[in-house]
Amino acid sequence: MPLARRSAGADFSRLTICKVYTTCMEKITPTSSEEFLAIANSTDLLNLVIRGHQAIESVLNAVIAESLQTPHALEIERLSFVLKVDLGVAMGIITPDSRPSLLKLNGVRNRFAHRSNASLDQKVAADLYTTLSASQRFAAGKDIGPTSDPFEVLRHVMAVLFVEAENTLDKLRDGKLEIQIWHEMAQDVLKKSPVQRPDSPYQRRVAEDFQRRLLEKKSCK
Repeated sequence: MPLARRSAGADFSRLTICKVYTTCMEKITPTSSEEFLAIANSTDLLNLVIRGHQAIESVLNAVIAESLQTPHALEIERLSFVLKVDLGVAMGIITPDSRPSLLKLNGVRNRFAHRSNASLDQKVAADLYTTLSASQRFAAGKDIGPTSDPFEVLRHVMAVLFVEAENTLDKLRDGKLEIQIWHEMAQDVLKKSPVQRPDSPYQRRVAEDFQRRLLEKKSCK
């Protein structure tokens, strides 16, 4: 079944709406949802294991980079997968509940990468499924369990971990956009008028303007 800089001294108000992410983020390009779907719907087990793991890792790279003040100071892509997961947990961007399933998946990937006779049997799939947290199991769906077809267990676990990481990345990026917008709007207020009452038409227009700018920036991501 298919699985469904800002530079020093720059004025935020002069930045073009679509030029939000620069520096090392240009080098760290996470796998898109469309690319992941193509991988997840593959019938080639080795392709699913290796490329699916790569897709999840690419999003984790972007998540870590978004969370660092100076990401270019750390060669994220050269860190081991396990170290990336532990770094993410320590930084509060990966929940501790997600760590077991990520590490177990990494173990499955390593087995296939280094053993020509590696296989995905029921025990491997069951062990992978049991590392999921309650919320991850809910996301995987009620039709998937430790006794389900091993290939389907792997596909769904990978989908859960990919979407989980992608949602974290979206939240981090949205948070940066919101901070940028508040900065722009605060500058506009300082230029135009003194502080007014919270229930004034002006303040309502400010809230509406914020939402408009946020939607515009999101559309350029």
